[in-house]
Amino acid sequence: MTVKIKGGSTADISVDKALSRTQGNSFELKDVSPIVERQTVKPGLLTAMLGANINTEFLTTDKFAYDEITHTMQLPDAKSYNDFGPRMTKAKARELTFRVGSFGLSGNVSPEDYAGRRMPGTEVLMTEAYLVSQINDKMTAGWDAFTELAIAQLLTTDTNINRGDTTNIAQYNYYTEIVGSSRPAATSMDLSASVDHYQLFSDQKDLLETDMEKAMMSSSEVVVICGKTFFDQRLLIEKQNGLGGGVNLSRELRSGLDLASMGVPEDAFGSGSGRFNYQFFTSAIDGLTYVKYAASIQGSKLIADTAAYMIPVGAESFLRMVYAPARTKQYVNNVAQSRYGWSDEDDRNGVTLWTESNVLPFNAYPELVRHLTV
Repeated sequence: MTVKIKGGSTADISVDKALSRTQGNSFELKDVSPIVERQTVKPGLLTAMLGANINTEFLTTDKFAYDEITHTMQLPDAKSYNDFGPRMTKAKARELTFRVGSFGLSGNVSPEDYAGRRMPGTEVLMTEAYLVSQINDKMTAGWDAFTELAIAQLLTTDTNINRGDTTNIAQYNYYTEIVGSSRPAATSMDLSASVDHYQLFSDQKDLLETDMEKAMMSSSEVVVICGKTFFDQRLLIEKQNGLGGGVNLSRELRSGLDLASMGVPEDAFGSGSGRFNYQFFTSAIDGLTYVKYAASIQGSKLIADTAAYMIPVGAESFLRMVYAPARTKQYVNNVAQSRYGWSDEDDRNGVTLWTESNVLPFNAYPELVRHLTV
């Protein structure tokens, strides 16, 4: 834009004025640059890793029970030819009962929210449909994060997720409820160079596989979900493997990956803003897969830096999501859905949306989570 200025006897002065943007002056020209958008991180490693094998149960009430039978082994004893031998003990059975809690999210778009406003990154007036779409996307992200938190809590504390007004949700410690005692203290893993790490981690794997046999389960893989510090220290041991100088360090590498000279493998799941990268390696020392998970949701780390959790991947019925029906005229006493959604429109108040999930994250075999620490 060229602005001409006349100044008495002096010659006309031509001044080039750049296009500018001034707050509050709608008559001034402006350029609109591409939108700058900041998303929240959407961790989902546990959901992606374990979700396919999480059993879902859909109830017609908010109360469910299951029968548990504990079998014992009894060996024959010496006897005389005239005796029958010792009596076999009967299998122990008991009924366990739990209640499902209710969780929800709601949102509203009123005419005041978009009156006279433009959609970000455009010169087009904002619409109700645009804001409703934004709320729907945010709700979906919230429920995804909720599921990830719920799975993490089953692994780290043996309890079901319990947010907001905790008086509305029954809190269960599955180790106490099912095993009958508190979870043992985390097993300390010495990650110094002078320790036999094959024996150290194989012992934990043997204990896990024994518990899996008791539960009549099998898995496709045993994985160690690691906090940052635990992963970094375990990775250092793996890098030094085969270099000489320690208990494990004189062993030859048993895989094609030499972490002393090659980068740590990295993979990703999801797409777009939901894409999340994580590091992992399969140990040449003990054959276990170690996965680094340093993610946080609303400032809280899902896995503590010094902690790790050895778990079976691909084990059916290990973790469960139990759903109860919504208490509305349409859904009460019917088979539950995993999530419900409603909307209501009013000429002055606009559109109100609300979603609900009546769910109890459940771990029927809490002993299949082995808690490790450094």
